[in-house]
Amino acid sequence: PHLLNLSFGGWHGPELCAALHLEGVAVSSGSACSAGTPDPSPVVTRVHGLARARSAVRISLGETTSAQDVSYAISAFSRVFADLIQCLSQIGFLQRNLRHDLHLVDM
Repeated sequence: PHLLNLSFGGWHGPELCAALHLEGVAVSSGSACSAGTPDPSPVVTRVHGLARARSAVRISLGETTSAQDVSYAISAFSRVFADLIQCLSQIGFLQRNLRHDLHLVDM
């Protein structure tokens, strides 16, 4: 009941996880039962397909997760996406692959 699985089309889940870890946010790109493997969640793969599963990030909230923790994580997601978009746009990737798929709101 305290899990959230988000998919970001065109993005690679493990890379997003690594960037978020650098921001101090612990997330996963696979299921808890397959921790430590590069494989995406088998459930997300079966329900939504491999492409979506590969772009997924799993967020777990616990009893000690505070509103401040959630706010920090949202800010970290915003920073990571802003940094990735800036980097990718410098090489033209954004125009070719993500033009209509991602819209960020300035937070």
